[in-house]
Amino acid sequence: MECKKIPAFTLMEITIVLLLSMILIGIILLGYKNFEQYRGMQKKSSQELSEVLLMHTRLSNHFENSNLIRYEKEERRLVFSDTTSFATCWIQNNQIVFQHLHEKDTMNVKILDLVIGEVQNTKLVDHLSFVIGMKEKSTVFDYKKDYGKALLFNLKDVNDEY
Repeated sequence: MECKKIPAFTLMEITIVLLLSMILIGIILLGYKNFEQYRGMQKKSSQELSEVLLMHTRLSNHFENSNLIRYEKEERRLVFSDTTSFATCWIQNNQIVFQHLHEKDTMNVKILDLVIGEVQNTKLVDHLSFVIGMKEKSTVFDYKKDYGKALLFNLKDVNDEY
């Protein structure tokens, strides 16, 4: 009786193929995990940047459009007043909270140095400067308000008016 040889893979060949495919799948999964971590960091960084840009836009608009800006030291609050309405801005540990009418926005930013300059003999703010730190990077924000000489000359006390 003659034995017919059946064409097939040996046990060793199958083991080598399985081992190589497992190594390849492991490398692919590790690369995917690193990609997901990188994408998560990029998303968080993008959210931080959008909060900083929104905060900068709001402060710039308030400094430009407000007639009077005063700082209440006890509450650590800036009050922006114009002819029709007012807005407030609280500066807390790692947050800046804006409130205008019934809208309230909280922005999580790390403020390192805060300098608030006031006009002499008044409680009006004419300069706001602070540093925001994000990891190893920091950015300086500087806002200035130029009051007219007539307003400062005629102004006796802002607290009596508001």
